[in-house]
Amino acid sequence: MELNSINTNIQNLDNNTSPLQLNRNNAPEKVSEVAAKESLNVDVKEYNAKRDELSLNVQNLNDGIAQIKISENGLEEQKSILQRIQQNIQDAQNEDGKILDSNELKNSLNNELQRFNEIAFQTKYNGQALLSNDMYEESNNQISISTKNDNFDINKPDTTLISNDIFNTYNTSDLTQPQAVDQLTQKVESSANLIQNTIDQFNAFGDRLETSARQTLQEQVDLYNQNSIKELTNYVNESNDFNKTNVTANQGYLVASQANILQEQSQRLIGKN
Repeated sequence: MELNSINTNIQNLDNNTSPLQLNRNNAPEKVSEVAAKESLNVDVKEYNAKRDELSLNVQNLNDGIAQIKISENGLEEQKSILQRIQQNIQDAQNEDGKILDSNELKNSLNNELQRFNEIAFQTKYNGQALLSNDMYEESNNQISISTKNDNFDINKPDTTLISNDIFNTYNTSDLTQPQAVDQLTQKVESSANLIQNTIDQFNAFGDRLETSARQTLQEQVDLYNQNSIKELTNYVNESNDFNKTNVTANQGYLVASQANILQEQSQRLIGKN
């Protein structure tokens, strides 16, 4: 290896990578790196805040959907009870429309309405009744779901009022009279229709919550995908910077190796003399 060649390499490296020149050349790059890091920190904070916001929205919407499903199940059971009551009234009538044993029918209706009220009081979500209202706490008489941008509200039905109304109808009537039986039949039928209307309202309300939940989930997916693209871009940039650094370092290592070889050759020559 020729001495002139090594000296030329050392001189070239010194010219290309002098500390002063590195500082000058890298000054804009360092500024951009700081700005990039600050931007990345802001992006991370914004991402985390948005992610937490969407997660809370989904949680609240899921709570609302659960309340609606539980309420609908309870209402469906109550509707079935009213349908049995209608059948019991028909079965208790003779050909003339009179009740043969009004006491037996009343006992049967009492049992059915007792079960009806049990469902009203036992249908709950997180300890809150869904089919009966607290007359002392009006704030609990609604199902309210809130997200960052929307509020969803629906009134809770107090189905105990339905059972009380039916009870008063037959308890104060002479069921041996066809007219009283007709009134009771109409009361039960209108009550069943009221329950069905409530089911329909809850169903529509649940659809609104599910639509909002699907939209929020899509926002979560989009947010995750956008963040993944940013992370990939940052990784590529860091890889490029790392490769540039390695190139400079390897150049310095090569020159240093050449200098060591020159020193060893010089020492051998001196030794021979």
